[in-house]
Formats: sequence, structure tokens, C-alpha cells
Amino acid sequence: AIHSKSEQMSINQRGYNAQGSFDPQANLLLLFSQSRHEPVYYRVLPGNIRDVKSVQLTLKEMKTVDTVFVADKGFYSESNIEELEQAHLQYVIPLKRNSSLIDYEPLKKGGKKGFNHFFKFQDRFIFCAFRQLGDGKTLYTFLDDYLRLEEERAFLNRMETQKEEKLTIVDFHERIHMLGTFSIITNLKEKQPQDIYKLYKARMEVETAFDAFKNTLEADRSYMHNDQSFEGWMFINYLALLAYWRILKVLIEKELLAKFSINDLIMHLSYIRKVRINDCWHLAEITDKTKRLLTKLECHIT
Repeated sequence: AIHSKSEQMSINQRGYNAQGSFDPQANLLLLFSQSRHEPVYYRVLPGNIRDVKSVQLTLKEMKTVDTVFVADKGFYSESNIEELEQAHLQYVIPLKRNSSLIDYEPLKKGGKKGFNHFFKFQDRFIFCAFRQLGDGKTLYTFLDDYLRLEEERAFLNRMETQKEEKLTIVDFHERIHMLGTFSIITNLKEKQPQDIYKLYKARMEVETAFDAFKNTLEADRSYMHNDQSFEGWMFINYLALLAYWRILKVLIEKELLAKFSINDLIMHLSYIRKVRINDCWHLAEITDKTKRLLTKLECHIT
């Protein structure tokens, strides 16, 4: 959400967002390309519009093919699924662990007997159980043992330090088959479980983009006074977001992200100056650290 106090902007409407705010706002919709790994389209909607129809109209404008709608855990409902189906949209939607659609009985078997598939993702083995729900929908349940150990530790720590909650070892045994799991409902056909898993995990790139928009660009609040100036402001911020993402891809490609953040790189580049001497432009002095960084990036500034 993009917050604004302007009363002259028609797009600035009271709405509800994940932060629980009902303030006047506009909603930002981003489309992300899986092949290019960057945001390729944006659309700004009034703050009181948050339905599937906005996605459908966006895809019509884009004239895209093979688009997949990836939601968060709060999106699922029978009515939302029905709207997506009526709009002929492909979707990947995670379910909350207490969803009645999930059958945990096979997962209560000893070992991994309740899972009928496994694959490797980022050096971690993921187990999967899936079943057809009818009407072309499939339910996948994934188990990440690394995540399971983390959640077991967190649960036991809560039991040990609890003040108001009265969790017992019985509660632990009742929930242990759910720990480390997450389930997805999708209407995608002819896909392997690892394809569905990767599609959902790709959502992290979108979340990273929104995080950069809010915290790095500080564009979650606008001080524009009318729709025209707001559209221009939004376009500039989209270009900045695109530049941010391309810098991120370069840092990942050159294996420099562990040593330099995007803000670090921008800071180093901001120190580079041209000076004019006797009607000629010369590159001003730069530090050895900046020179080494430019060499690693294979970035030529002359």
C-alpha cells in the first residue's frame, strides 16, 4: 500500500492492508517475470480495490500468456478460488495449516511413508505428498526437514518459557506431524511437485521487490497532491525499483552479495566524480576499495 493524505487524488481511498491500516491509500500491483527475474509491469489501484477482477484486467492489458497468480496464505477462500476459476486464471495458493482441505493422516505414519515424492531444492531435500481434489485442482503438501527442526525447537522453547500459554508435551506430539510442512492448492496441470514448489518460492522475489520499494526507496508514502503528479512520481519509483533489481542481479551473478549490499554499492558509486580542468573532463580520485569493487563487477566508468 502507498499512503497519502492528499484529498485531491481520486486513487487515494480508504482501504485495508496487511498492516491493519484503514488510512487513505493506493494499492501497488506488480507483475514479475520468471525468466528475467525482475518486475516488468506495475499498476496502481485505488485503496478500496483488492479483488481478483483487478488481476484479470491487468492480464488483459498485458496480453500475457502462461501467467500464474501466486498468493499468500491469507488469500484462500472458496469464493476467491471460484473467482479465479471463472476468470480462467492459473493459480498457486498456499493454505493455512488448519485448513480442512489438508489430510494429515498419511503424514502421521512413521518415517516418511506418508510422502510419495521427493526432490532437491537449494541443497535441501523436500518431501511431498499430493492428491487430486477434483475439478482439475491438486493439493500438494511439502515437508522441509530443516524447517521442521527449527519449528520443533521454537515450539519447545515456547513450552519452556511460557507464561500464559499452558503447552504440554501432549500438544507437541499432537502437532509434530504439521511442523515443517506447508500445503498448496493449484489448478496447474502437467507439473511436477518441484515445479509447483519453485513457483511458490519465486514469490520471495516479489516480496523482496516490495521490501525494497518500502524500505530502500521509501516509496510507501507519497506527498504528491494530484493524480497526474502521483503517476509521474510512481513511474520514477518503478524505474528506481528496476535499477535496484538489476544491481541485485549483478551482485548475485558476481557472487558479491555476501560482502556488499545494494546500498553499499550505491554509496561507492556515489563517490565517483568528474571534474572539469582547462575545459576537459577528468575522472576524480577514487579509493582503492572502490576500484577493486568496479573490477570485480567488470564495470568500466571511463
